[in-house]
Amino acid sequence: MRMELSQTVVLHKLDIAHRPVEDRGRIVFEDNPARTPYIVFDAHRDAPVGFGVKVGGTKKTYILQRRVGGAVVKAKVGDVADFANITLARLAAGEMARSIRSDGRNPNTVRREVLAAIRADTLGGALTAYREHLATRAKKRAKPATLRVVDATIRAFADWADRPLSSLTAAEVKARFASGIRPGPDGSSATDKGRTATEQRFRWALAAVRHVMKREAHQAGSQGQAPRLWANPFDILTLEDLFRSKADLERDYQVRLSRNPLGLRDGSLGRFLEAVWARRPKSRLGADYLLLTLLLGARKNETASLQWRDRLTATEAAKSSWVDLDLRLVRFYRTKNGNDHELPLADAVFEILKQRRDDREARERYVFPVRISKKTTNAVHYSDAKTILAYVRDDAGLEVLRTHDLRRTFGRIAEELTSERMVKRLLNHADPRNPTARYMDPEWPRVVEVMQHVESVILSSDAFVFRSLMPRKKGARSTLF
Repeated sequence: MRMELSQTVVLHKLDIAHRPVEDRGRIVFEDNPARTPYIVFDAHRDAPVGFGVKVGGTKKTYILQRRVGGAVVKAKVGDVADFANITLARLAAGEMARSIRSDGRNPNTVRREVLAAIRADTLGGALTAYREHLATRAKKRAKPATLRVVDATIRAFADWADRPLSSLTAAEVKARFASGIRPGPDGSSATDKGRTATEQRFRWALAAVRHVMKREAHQAGSQGQAPRLWANPFDILTLEDLFRSKADLERDYQVRLSRNPLGLRDGSLGRFLEAVWARRPKSRLGADYLLLTLLLGARKNETASLQWRDRLTATEAAKSSWVDLDLRLVRFYRTKNGNDHELPLADAVFEILKQRRDDREARERYVFPVRISKKTTNAVHYSDAKTILAYVRDDAGLEVLRTHDLRRTFGRIAEELTSERMVKRLLNHADPRNPTARYMDPEWPRVVEVMQHVESVILSSDAFVFRSLMPRKKGARSTLF
C-alpha cells in the first residue's frame, strides 16, 4: 500500500485494528480482524524511495527498503516514538539510503560493527558500550528516559571521550566533580540543581567503567591473561564519601522545598481539589489527569499512559498499562521498580473513568489522549500537566506543587489510615531486602477496602467535590478528624 503520510496519519489513523486500502481512487480504512502487520509506503514528495511505516501489534516502526543489485536491503529507520516528527524520519531514511547505495549493506549492521569496534578502554568507549548494554540486554532493558540521561552523561564527558581510562587520575576526577557543584548563597549546595546533575553523571560514569572492567576481566580470565585495567578512577568518589548520603539528600530536599504533599489539617488539600474542580469544565483532560494521579497515588507517567482494556488485544494488554471498568481494575505495566502493579478502582476514580469512557472517541485507546496542537509532537498520549498545574497552584494559593506531590499526598494520608505494609502495597514500594514480603501481601478485599477509605478521606477535604463524585448510597462522607 502506498499513500502520502503525515504525522497525524502515522500517530492517529494507522493502527493494527484497521488498514488503509484504495477504493475508487480514495484511501479508506477497513477492519483488520486478523490483526496482521502491514506496511504503508510514503508517497510524499520528500520521502526517499522505499520509505514507509510498518504497523505491528504493539508498535509502529519507520522502515526503508531498497533494491541493490539483485538483493533487497531492508533496514529499520527507528520506532515512530523515537522521532519528533515524520520529517526527521524521512531525513534519517535519506541518510540510510545513501549509505546503502554506497556499499550495498544494511546501515544498522554497519552501526553494530562500529560499536563493537569502539575501544572500551577509553571513557567515551566505556560509556557508549554501557549504553548499548542497557538498551539491548535481555532483561529489564533501560527505558527511553534512562537512555536520555545516559546520553546527557556522554555529552557531558565529551572532552574526556578519547582519554584512556588508565590515564585518568583520582585527583582529576575529584577536581571535575567539585567544579560541577556550585554552592548556593549560604555556602551549601542545597538550593543548587547543579549538584544533583553532577552526581548523576558521575554515578553513571562510575557504573559504566565498572561494567567494562567486569567484562574485560572475564574475557582476560578466559584467555589466561591479566586484565589491563585494575582500578576504576571514579571509585575515589565513593571511597571518600563525596556523594551525598540519604540523610544529606533529605536535608537538601527540605531546604529546596522539593517535597510538598498536600494536607488535610492546613486546608491545602481542600483548596487544591476546589481549584481543580473549578478548572474541570474548560480543562477536562488535565483536571481528570490530576485527580486520578492523586486518587491512585500514581506516578505521573503511570497515569498518563493508561489505555482502555477493551481497546486492546490480550497480547497488547500483557505489555500495556490499562483500566478495566468491568473488573474495576487498573494495571500499571513495568513500573519504576520493574514490577507490574494492580489496584482496585474506588468509587470516585470509577466515576471519573466512566465519564471519560462515555465521552471517548470511537477508536481512542488512551484514557488521556494527546491533545493536537500546532506544535509537532511524537506523543501518543497526554504527557504534560505543567500548564494546568500552574493555574491550580495559583488558584489554590500554594507556593510550590509538583505532580509527584500528589503521590506523596496519597502516601501521607494512607500512612495515617493503615499499616506500613499496606501503604507499601498501595504505592508499589518493593523491598528486595525482605524475602518474606511476598508471603504477607494483603488480601484483595482488604486492598479494596483501604483504597476506598483513602479516597473518601482525600475527597472529604472538599464537600462539593465529594458529593459530585461519590455515590449517594454511600451516605455521609468519612473524615479523618
